[in-house]
Amino acid sequence: MNPSSFSVLDFESHAGAEVCDYAEPLLRDELIVTGEQFTQLLASLGQYDHWHLVYALARCARYDLGAVVPLLPDLLGHTEMSVFCAALNILDNIPAESVTPGLLDRLASVDVDKHWRSAVTSLRERLGARAK
Repeated sequence: MNPSSFSVLDFESHAGAEVCDYAEPLLRDELIVTGEQFTQLLASLGQYDHWHLVYALARCARYDLGAVVPLLPDLLGHTEMSVFCAALNILDNIPAESVTPGLLDRLASVDVDKHWRSAVTSLRERLGARAK
């Protein structure tokens, strides 16, 4: 399915893997997200299941990275690996000016599974070097 225009209502009405079919054009920038839609998606991040969260997070980061970066450290502790990976990927690609001492401190204190601690530590080191 390739929707011709994005609708938050339509996005939220899909379940499970159907979300992927609907939201993939968002990641390819084939669908424009308006300021109002961005605000709706951002406000709903805490209520979405992992399917919706991954897509909404990626789209929100493209729309306004500064609004999303403060949320990312907490998402590294999400129980779904897809959300962890989405947050890690966005953080791994943020520009140096978005790397703040507060962000680095939050990454140092984020509670992640011991298996993923090395990925977060490595990310923190890369971001710290980028900020210098």
